[in-house]
Amino acid sequence: MGFRRITALEDILKKLIRPKQHEGGGDEDSQVSVLMAALKDVDLYHSADDTAYADVTINGHRETYPVKDGQFKKYLRRQYFLATKSAPRAEALSTVIGTAEAQAAYSPYQHEVFIRVANVGDRVFLDLGDATHRVVEITANGWDILDVPPNDLRFRRKRGMKALPEPKKSNLDAVTRLQPLYRLMNLKDKDEFVLTVAWILAALYGKGPFPVASITAEQGSAKSTRARLMRSTFDAHAVLLRSPFREMREGHIPMKNTYVVAVDNLSSLPQWLSDMHCCAATGGGSTYRSLYTDEDETFFDLKRPQILNGIEDVVIRADLADRSIFFTPKPISDEDRLTEDELWADFNAVHADLLGALLDVLSHGLSRRHLIKPKNLPRMADFTTLMMACETALWPEGTFRAAYDLNLAEVTATVLSADLVASAVRDLMQNRRR
Repeated sequence: MGFRRITALEDILKKLIRPKQHEGGGDEDSQVSVLMAALKDVDLYHSADDTAYADVTINGHRETYPVKDGQFKKYLRRQYFLATKSAPRAEALSTVIGTAEAQAAYSPYQHEVFIRVANVGDRVFLDLGDATHRVVEITANGWDILDVPPNDLRFRRKRGMKALPEPKKSNLDAVTRLQPLYRLMNLKDKDEFVLTVAWILAALYGKGPFPVASITAEQGSAKSTRARLMRSTFDAHAVLLRSPFREMREGHIPMKNTYVVAVDNLSSLPQWLSDMHCCAATGGGSTYRSLYTDEDETFFDLKRPQILNGIEDVVIRADLADRSIFFTPKPISDEDRLTEDELWADFNAVHADLLGALLDVLSHGLSRRHLIKPKNLPRMADFTTLMMACETALWPEGTFRAAYDLNLAEVTATVLSADLVASAVRDLMQNRRR
């Protein structure tokens, strides 16, 4: 009896210490081996900020994932299922992803990874976001759609990114082709037309600094609709506008994962948030402690096109105001108002032509940018120079600068009126002149 009890106890202990099996059979070590074999078909490398990336081949085209991203984990799960017809355990996945991250970090290969727009040397690339991963290449000689992106170009796509229409070429002049913007975006005059096109072209150029589009007007002026349309022209997305940020980390995540950051219904901009939008417009790093660590820091240094939208003037600090273009849509009468379905149907009908016209203008600017040697430049000097190069594809020379200088003067007046000290000094000086 005692011998049998000991034997039974040994059987129980063997079961307890036996490696855990998954549904398809095999212990954790074997799962890791299968997943590691899948890495042989993956190109691992890092970016300049030491983010680990993986290039994988899906349906004959290359896709780029951050190693710690959920998309890469899905890829590994899929490869494991194809090999074993079963699912890997979380521990095995975590082990292999950690190994892949280390391999990428010490890889001799480094690539810059872009979202939607890439400015590379004297060329600009626009990711169309379609299923075949086509890109548009824009140069000083024109633009073309590439079925296969250059081997050294990397784009990543995050959830929510949508496909753009295939841009159209046309013999019509660009001004005529861009006229639908007037009606669709409720532009109040030619200056707003000029500055709206300028903001879009700067975003399409992809290099920055980027002027911040500040849209401020009363209710019923279609502010949010204008912001959606401005972004959709070149950066279609499932969520075109987002709520205001409540903390810095909350702002950095979408700025890292989307190309355009469009914030809706702002009522105020505290100092820290105004500073964050300044940094995103012209560049400037910031750090904060990484989650679940004591000493590690997360670095943030990105330039992004931005749209800020609200009823009240929220851009009231001089540093952000100098980086901004102010738009003030006029109220829409009941007779002129369209339904959402009508508006987007009209936009979709002309979207491909609008995009083609904008690409034509950008190509024109690339061919002339080296010729522009202005003597007096505002704070957004690179943006101003680019627009001065582009404008002659649309308007007489000097049109952009006249509209932009007037807008900056209005910005200055807005900032002064919001500053109690400046307002008091101005009133004092006016009284003395009398």
